[in-house]
Amino acid sequence: MLYIYIYREKMPKKSNNQKKKDALADGKKPKLTKQQENAGKSAKAKKAEQKARKAAKRAPKKDF
Repeated sequence: MLYIYIYREKMPKKSNNQKKKDALADGKKPKLTKQQENAGKSAKAKKAEQKARKAAKRAPKKDF
């Protein structure tokens, strides 16, 4: 059997830094890490925020 392989030049993968730069150029706000999100918050504030998020997830969705 004869196998013919065609080699194509692939675009290099974008680095995370390049993706961040592209997102900023498109006007999107940068995605924060959990540590950055929680910077300056007290433990009580973080827990209250987490509880509110979980309650919103559990709440039934109404289709009217």
